[in-house]
This record gives sequence, C-alpha cells and structure tokens, in this order.
Amino acid sequence: MIHRDATLIATGHRIKHLWYIDSVSCMSDEACAKLKVTLPLWHQRLGHVNEKRLKTAIKKRLIVGVDVDKHDTDVAIPFCEACVQSKQTHKPFTGSADVQSKEILQLIHSDVCGPMSVGSLGGARYFVTFTDDYSRFSYVYFLKHKSEVFEKFKEFHAEVTNFTDNRIKTLRTDNGGEYTSFAFEQYLKMNGIRHEVTTPHTPQQNGISERLNRTLQEMAMSQILHAGLPKCFWADSIATACYVRNRLPVCPLNVSPFEKWYARKPSVKYFRVFGCVAYALKPDNERTKMDARSEKLRFIGYPLRAKGYRLYDEKKHRVIVRRDVIFNETVFDTNPVTYPSDVVSVSTPATDDNAAEQSEPQSHDEGDEAQSLPVSQPVRRSERQVRQPDRLGEWIEYIDTDVDFAQTTEYKHRLYFCNVVEPKTIDEAMKMPEAEMWKQASDEEMLAYSTMNT
Repeated sequence: MIHRDATLIATGHRIKHLWYIDSVSCMSDEACAKLKVTLPLWHQRLGHVNEKRLKTAIKKRLIVGVDVDKHDTDVAIPFCEACVQSKQTHKPFTGSADVQSKEILQLIHSDVCGPMSVGSLGGARYFVTFTDDYSRFSYVYFLKHKSEVFEKFKEFHAEVTNFTDNRIKTLRTDNGGEYTSFAFEQYLKMNGIRHEVTTPHTPQQNGISERLNRTLQEMAMSQILHAGLPKCFWADSIATACYVRNRLPVCPLNVSPFEKWYARKPSVKYFRVFGCVAYALKPDNERTKMDARSEKLRFIGYPLRAKGYRLYDEKKHRVIVRRDVIFNETVFDTNPVTYPSDVVSVSTPATDDNAAEQSEPQSHDEGDEAQSLPVSQPVRRSERQVRQPDRLGEWIEYIDTDVDFAQTTEYKHRLYFCNVVEPKTIDEAMKMPEAEMWKQASDEEMLAYSTMNT
C-alpha cells in the first residue's frame, strides 16, 4: 500500500520480484468504443487528405467506418502545418494577359532572350523585345552582348515617341542586370519613366514578353526547318516572325497590333514563304548582253527602310535588297547552305511603283540588317613567274658514289645512300670488314668517358 499524508493512494501486489499497482479502468470497454473521433483525426489517418474531399466522402457515405457527427463536417479543419509545407504551390496569375493600359506607350513590356547556340549572320547571340501593352505592337533588336540593351532602349524610346507624339509612362521588365544598371535607372528617372520589375524567380509577372519570346522562337524555328537553312539565319527568321506576328490578330485584342498602332488594316499580299528560292533581276551595270537576266537567291525577310525583299546570295555570302523578284515558293534549294564567314548587306534603290507595301520597321539588327560588314577581299598576287636559283635545284638521288660531279654543270641537292649495318655486339663488330674502324671508334668513346670521369 502507498500512503501520502495518511491517505491511501494505491495498492499493489507482488509477483516474484516485481510490484504491480492495482488499478481499475476509468472507462469500460463499451465506453472506449464510443469514444468520439474528431474530423482532424480522420484527416490525419487518411494521409492528410484534402478537406473538401474528406467531407464529401463522409456526407455521401462513400466510405464506412467513419463515426463523425454530421454537424462536424460543416466545421473547417484546424490549420495543418504538415499540409502547408508539403502541398504549397504558386498562386494563380490571373489577368496577366489582359490589356492594362488605355493608350499607346502607357506601358511597355521588355525582355531579353539568349544566348543562342550559334551566332547570327551579323554575330548576334541575343535579342530584346519591346511590346506596347495597349496595341501589342512589338519591336525586336538583336544584340551581341546583353550590355547593349540600354542603347537599344534609347533607340526604341526616341523612335516611338517621335512617331506617336506620346511619352512612355511605365517600363516593365525582369530583375536582370541589363535593366537595373545605374546608367539605365538614371535615364529612366531623367525621362520620367516608371520602372516596374518582377519579383525574383517569378517570370510570370512579365508574361507578355515571356510569351512573345516563345512565340517568336517557335515561328523562327519552324521557318528555318521548313526552308532547310542553317541555324545562323535565326536572327533573320525571328525578324520575319515579328514582322508577320504584328499583322495577325492577337488575343485579347481580336485585331492585329498593326491596326491598333497605325489605325489601318494591314496588307499581306506581298508576303512570301521564308527561305524559298527567289530570282532577282540583275541591274544593267552587272550584266552584259548575253548574260542571264536574273540570279538565283534565297528569300530571308523584309527590309526596314526600303520597299523590296531581303535576299541571300549563297555564292558570294552577301545579303542584298531587290524589288524586282520572282518567287518559286514550292522549291527550297537542296544544296546545303554553309555558314558564311563574312556577310555584306547591299541594297539597291527601289521605286514606289508596284512595290511591296512596307511602311515601318519592326525589327532592328545592326549586324544583320543595317550595318555593312567587312568582306574578306582576295589577296592580290603578282603574276610574275618566280624562278628558283640554280643552287635550289631539284633533289637528285645518287646511289652510285663513283659519279663525277665535276662534270655536271648544274648544282643539285644530292642524297647519298650507304648500306651500313650497325653491329649489336663487340663480337659482331670484330667480324665485319670495318672491324678496325669499329675498334677505333670504341677506343675514342672509352677515352671520352675516362676523361669526363663518368
């Protein structure tokens, strides 16, 4: 018996060397069976099942053995930290594709894509896009380095503000260093442009530009694969894709960006299949009477500042602009196009008569479009016959050593072949006709060793 303050606390009995306390269950077995099981406990028993799913299964009696009062299913399960840590996901991005502005240039979206696996014809490996939120009209610029984004934005800013007579109010980009540099931020402050950046690791907040980059890359790759051109034409293909995309209806406008930007419907009657064979009329000063009047080229896009077509000359590795072109849109040259080391852009004056309808630039590539690249000119060599001096005559092989060279009148380089067998042992050397010479050589070698104390 156990006492505390003269009060009996417990009794027990001894079995061998162990004492067991005599206790009586406070609840009978029947009472334990009727113990109330709460909804949070079943939530844990069923593998932290979703609350809505659990309540539906109980209310519709889809499972048996769950003894929970019906009114308990109307009460929310308390906060479950294990569920939060194991099931947390991103919150939905609603309305990111909607038009958030009421006028042109109120909001500009921008993003950089790259680097590409290969350089373009002009050496670019990146491209940056600027998209007006109100019209969804896009500009694309090609870069060799990310640090060029600031200069391209200043070029874009000057062009669009001059064209629309509006001011850029807000620029929305990611947190990339090319947008957050000190010079870029100072330029935005000086021009009163608000800079909005995305939350780290949340590219969905800049969804307009992200989706545009994906669309342009998919269109460009489709055109390159269909035309059978190498990847170095990716910049021309993306510029063409941007040009085409600006003239097609986009969501959520249900009209083309071109119509929103220029207030008129676009014409696509002059569009041709990218990469197809094109026959361009040669200028009069490049052909004679009996020469072919056209040259076979490849169509790679539309120029920015001329009414015509951009064509690639596979033989001379140059890009030219022509107005008088006949296309064969079902034929793509089967000869593989090699990667050109040097490309030059050549343009010819174009008249307005029957010219392709092009009125504004949509893509800008200083390397591939506007800038003429240096061409490796063939080295000019003298046509004089170079005669070697007599002392550098041909090599003459002589095996017969009895030839009298004094009788020859020309100096020649002479090769003598002597069939000498080198012995491997002293015994072999002493049995050869040159035994005395081998012995003399051996003595001289031994004398050298002794002199050098080796």
